[in-house]
Amino acid sequence: MVYIEPKTVLNVSRFIVFLGLVTALVYWRIDHIYRTTVALIGLYIPDLVEKYLKNPPSKIALILSPIYNVESMAVLGIFIAIHVSLVNVPFTTIDLFHKEWRNADMISHFFGD
Repeated sequence: MVYIEPKTVLNVSRFIVFLGLVTALVYWRIDHIYRTTVALIGLYIPDLVEKYLKNPPSKIALILSPIYNVESMAVLGIFIAIHVSLVNVPFTTIDLFHKEWRNADMISHFFGD
């Protein structure tokens, strides 16, 4: 079994989503630009929370507890990267969700996205 650090998995997920953003900008797909931008912001939330909310107030600590779990965020990062990549395959004009394979969205939602 190969062990990969959760932070590395999260960074790879960010890179995949970033490739999706570059692709969206190249082909000027406005919907995909929005989608990948929101995904990138979401993938950086754990780093922001870790940096600025080291000791959250007890009332919101329970709500934020999944964000502090790096392993959970790594799994979420994988699903976000897969979801965003399936929407628009990087560096192609293939749009799986809206044209070639309309049920592709169900796969990522089934797996937890």
